[in-house]
Amino acid sequence: MGMFTESPLFDDPSLPTGWYRKVVQRQTGATAGQWDVYVYNPEGKKFRSRNELRTHFNQIGSTMNSEDFDFSVKGKGHHNKDGPAATGETSGGGEQRKTKNKALNASNSETPGTVKRAKLKRKLEDKIAVRTPLASSAPRPKVAASKKLAKNQTTIVAKKPETEVIPVEDVKKSRYFSLPLDVLPQSKDPRIPANWEPPRSPYNFIQEHLYRDPWQLLVATIFLNKTSGKMAIPLIWEFLKRWKSPEMARQADVMEIAQLMNPLGLHQLRAKRIIRMSEDYLKGEWIVPSDLYGISKYGSDSYRIFCLGQWRDVRPTDIMLRLYQDWIFTNQKALKLSETYKSQ
Repeated sequence: MGMFTESPLFDDPSLPTGWYRKVVQRQTGATAGQWDVYVYNPEGKKFRSRNELRTHFNQIGSTMNSEDFDFSVKGKGHHNKDGPAATGETSGGGEQRKTKNKALNASNSETPGTVKRAKLKRKLEDKIAVRTPLASSAPRPKVAASKKLAKNQTTIVAKKPETEVIPVEDVKKSRYFSLPLDVLPQSKDPRIPANWEPPRSPYNFIQEHLYRDPWQLLVATIFLNKTSGKMAIPLIWEFLKRWKSPEMARQADVMEIAQLMNPLGLHQLRAKRIIRMSEDYLKGEWIVPSDLYGISKYGSDSYRIFCLGQWRDVRPTDIMLRLYQDWIFTNQKALKLSETYKSQ
């Protein structure tokens, strides 16, 4: 979290709703002039490091990730797994000596691309749903999972574009239960382009299955915002079984929804957002999702990519959406998306 600045980062806009940070400079003693960074939760509880946050999250049963919080003074945001930021600032705040900074900088020889890929891999462990069998068994073209594999698989795609099938894992081996087909939208919303269907990726994002109903997809993004898919996805299916439409969600009891969302944290706030968003949705006055109450950039970008097929135009900041977008760009020829996009 956080952007690099030449002065201390006093306000981190990427903190969860209600959280804030303070950067305090020491005034006396041998360490005068150095900085301490503290992060506060909505209740005003102070945390000095990611270790303190991790302990607190474990005690309250929260699924929030302590590594998503930036304790570096200048907001560079490159974290070690359990200790201080790799920028030279301690996780409790004080800047280390220049000799230690040099040692850290020498050991941290990873390129930005390497760091990005490593971060993607860590995120996948929490947020990617394992592939499950779909209602349709029609074969799909074999596509590359990454740009590195694209060159090696070019000849394979050219020879057998329609007969190579991406293997699907057995339901029994999946960490998440199978798709509830009775919940999935059966017909397309009028807003969805008639000739658009988001490609099914190896990552099996839930948006790939909810794109026909923008309301369901936007509800899912409220569940998933700053939350791991491992915790959120089962609750999304449970919610959609109980409140199958915006009409039902608008009339729902906020505490009943909040109780369902309790394991995710910020459950009452999320529940209120779903109810208010459903009311705005039914008014029909919205043009883009950001016109709806409680829909973040993540929700808007998900709608544009999965519902409208604007995967070329969106510049997502969410790491999972960027991963899906990168996969589409890598495989657009094999997926025959170039012609589809031009016709929209």
